[in-house]
Amino acid sequence: MPLPPHPPGTTNPTAAGAPTAPAPYASALSAPAAPRRDRIVVIGRRRAGKTIYLARLYEALWQGCRLVDGRIVGADVPVIGRRVVEMSCRATSGASHTQFMKVIEELRAGRWPAATVGNSYAELIVSYAGRERVLTALDYPGEVFRKAFMNDSDDPDALELLAAIDRAAAAIFLIDPAVVAEGGAESHEDTYGLTQAAARIRSGIDGSSVPIAVVLTKTDVNKAFLREAGGVREFAHKHFGQMFKSLERTSVFASAAVRVTDNALGRSMPRAEKPAENIVEPLRYCFEMMDASADVARVRDARRLQAEAELAVARQELDDRRRGTNSWVLFIVAIVALFAVVGIVTWLAIAPK
Repeated sequence: MPLPPHPPGTTNPTAAGAPTAPAPYASALSAPAAPRRDRIVVIGRRRAGKTIYLARLYEALWQGCRLVDGRIVGADVPVIGRRVVEMSCRATSGASHTQFMKVIEELRAGRWPAATVGNSYAELIVSYAGRERVLTALDYPGEVFRKAFMNDSDDPDALELLAAIDRAAAAIFLIDPAVVAEGGAESHEDTYGLTQAAARIRSGIDGSSVPIAVVLTKTDVNKAFLREAGGVREFAHKHFGQMFKSLERTSVFASAAVRVTDNALGRSMPRAEKPAENIVEPLRYCFEMMDASADVARVRDARRLQAEAELAVARQELDDRRRGTNSWVLFIVAIVALFAVVGIVTWLAIAPK
């Protein structure tokens, strides 16, 4: 899906979560200060299934969905005593909305959408449990991904990709298990490149608390690769072991955005009427982990402010005591001086001439 080209600006949420006027995206590259971690970044290389994953995610969130204990369930499932959270989204541009819905229409008609060509960029405002955050979906050709994470290139397109990664408050990595399992150059770029991307996030300012969701896509047609590895987590640890070894707050999901069936000619066809699997859940994981980090940060800040307030009070009391002590010293000196003056005057008055 040829998503809208990179916009001239991005949308930054306010403290209350509402979007504000666009700010220059290039500032992430040119500003001397570290970029603000203000968005959930979704990145997927060629063949990762990003186009369909994002379209199905948008479809679910545009209509609004309900998660019970962290998962989407049917309307007939009882929810008494369980945690229920509402989730929705809207695109920041009409072009993005139109392109996502075109993909859904193609899938419902039993046709695969056209492959993405060139760079693509889409931005959504996602609401979860009353809080809004920006989700940025990136799709760069293998060449740009290679330059950024394999060759340490300083070309503008590579730097642009790195700048987007540096703004991640959370990240979702989309990976096609078939590409990884087949080996070869693309497999190495997936495994090493995405590990480097994760390491870059972690090594940046405030990066230690950034959650990363690794999403294995097309798992309905890639069951053989997962089964051979011993399961979903085993597959992820086998091919991305370094990422899971060195990085905390990283989780893996098996996703099937659209079910597949064979037609009379033996060609695979999408079946969009079938429910998707683990489309919304990785995003929910990111929200939950971000909120947990925010809660920890709020407690830490509250304790710091309390300690600073107590220290200020202690300093004020010490200053007051010092001023009180100085006042008494001055008073005593004045009394002594007064008695001394009186004594001298008295002696001079009664001394014989």
